[in-house]
Amino acid sequence: MSNERRRSTNERLGFDSDEERKIQEDSIKKELKRREEAERISQRIRDSFSYRVLINGAIGFDILDAALGFVEWIGDIVSFVLGLGYVYISASVVRHFRLTIAVLFVLMVDFLLGAIPFVGTVIDVVFPASCVCRSLIQGVVEHDKKKIRLMNIIFFSGSFAVVGLAALVYYLVGYFSDKV
Repeated sequence: MSNERRRSTNERLGFDSDEERKIQEDSIKKELKRREEAERISQRIRDSFSYRVLINGAIGFDILDAALGFVEWIGDIVSFVLGLGYVYISASVVRHFRLTIAVLFVLMVDFLLGAIPFVGTVIDVVFPASCVCRSLIQGVVEHDKKKIRLMNIIFFSGSFAVVGLAALVYYLVGYFSDKV
């Protein structure tokens, strides 16, 4: 409504030209075309077999992930390997780099926290990584801004953590190589 009032006021004052209207109409057409393309891609992802398995088998995988949490180390390894399905979906089906790295980071943190006796089991049951990964993938496919923002936060914090750990390893190797 305010755009209509602004447009009519600009026309009365002589500020709105035909060129400006054409530019606005072209930009609106481009935006509509971009949204249609994004929806077409989302529909292709929703129609894929692996994505449907991810959504339909979600509860069973969450229960399996929680049950495997009670078996120390072996359960964590099996849970991590099963979680690589989320990495496959984010990399091959959704084809989203930041999502793939974020999902991989969530699985790695789940694996490392799951290795802690008792605390890891509680975290696996209360906070299964499969729920987070599935939520991130669905958020990207459905264009949910909150989940995309969470995915970006996980991606950047994971990237900084990996770079920090790599720098720490580099300096520790340099330090200990001088001592030998």
